[in-house]
Amino acid sequence: MKTTQELIELISLKKLEENLFEGKSSFMGSPNVFGGQVVSQALHAAYQTVPQDRFCHSLHSYFILPGHLEKSIYFEVANLRDGGSFSTRVVTVKQDSVPIFVMACSFQLKQEGYEHQEEMPVVTPPEELMSWNDVAEQFGSVLPKSIMRFVLAERPLDFKPVEFVNPF
Repeated sequence: MKTTQELIELISLKKLEENLFEGKSSFMGSPNVFGGQVVSQALHAAYQTVPQDRFCHSLHSYFILPGHLEKSIYFEVANLRDGGSFSTRVVTVKQDSVPIFVMACSFQLKQEGYEHQEEMPVVTPPEELMSWNDVAEQFGSVLPKSIMRFVLAERPLDFKPVEFVNPF
C-alpha cells in the first residue's frame, strides 16, 4: 500500500448485512494484521450504523488474538443505544468465527460546551525527524531482518517518531 487512496480503500468495508461488514488486510511490516488497521476498520463499521450528525468522542478497544493477513475479517456491530444526544456501539471483529478484537465506542451529537485542553507540548518539527527510510539507511546494516521488514514496509504516510527507540 503506497497511497492514501489505497489506505481509504482498505479502511472502507464491504457491507454484507445491516450490521455486518467484511474487510481485508494489508501488510504493514508484521506477519499479523496491523492493530491500527483493525481499529480504523472497526470504527468505520460503527460509523456506518449511527446518525450522520454524530461524531465518535470515546472508544475503548481490546486486542484478543492476532489476525491473519490472508483471511477476511468480519465486523459485527451491536447497537446498544441511540439516545437524544448519544449513540453507543460495540464492534466485535472476527476471523474464522473467533473474536480477535472488540471495540466499544460512543458517538455524540455536536453541541456547544466547555473547552478544556492542556497546552500542546513543544516537539521537534516533522521535517527535522528521521523517517523509517532514514532509519533503514543509517542503521540497516545492523538491524535484524524482522525490524528491517517492518521499517521498509510500504506505507501511504510517513512515520517519523519523535523519540527514537533503540531496537536492541
